[in-house]
Amino acid sequence: MAIELGLNQPFPPGCDERESLNRTRTWLICFCVDGSYATQFGKMAMIPLNDHLARNSRHWYQLSALTSPFDIHLCAIVDIHLVFADFRKAVSQGNLRKNVGEVGCVVTYYVRSLLTSRCRASMSYPLLFNTTRSCPNA
Repeated sequence: MAIELGLNQPFPPGCDERESLNRTRTWLICFCVDGSYATQFGKMAMIPLNDHLARNSRHWYQLSALTSPFDIHLCAIVDIHLVFADFRKAVSQGNLRKNVGEVGCVVTYYVRSLLTSRCRASMSYPLLFNTTRSCPNA
C-alpha cells in the first residue's frame, strides 16, 4: 500500500515540510516492518535493498526542526536492518552449505559490520548511547 501511495517516490509538488517528514517516516517504518517480517519468516524482503530513502536515512532525523525525538531511533533501526539485509543477501548468494569455512568468513565480516554500525551510531546518534569515546577502526 505504501508503494501504491508513492511514499518511496520524490515528494509531490506543494508538499509541505510536515507532510514530507510524515511520508518519509512512514516509508522508513514500512521498510523496517518489511525487513523484520522477512527475517522472522526466512523470506526475502519485498522492499528492495537498494531503496534510496532507507540507504540515505542515517542523518534524516537532523534535517528538520519538525522531526520527532523518536526519529533518531528509527534511523538507527533502519541502519541495523540494512546491515542485516546485506548479510542475508550475502548468505543467499553462493553455496555456503558445502563450504563451512566460507560461512565463518561471511559471519565474521557482518559481525564486524554490525560493530562498526554500532560505533557509527554512537557517533551519529549520541543521545542513544551514554558514551563520548571515539571508535577505533570505524
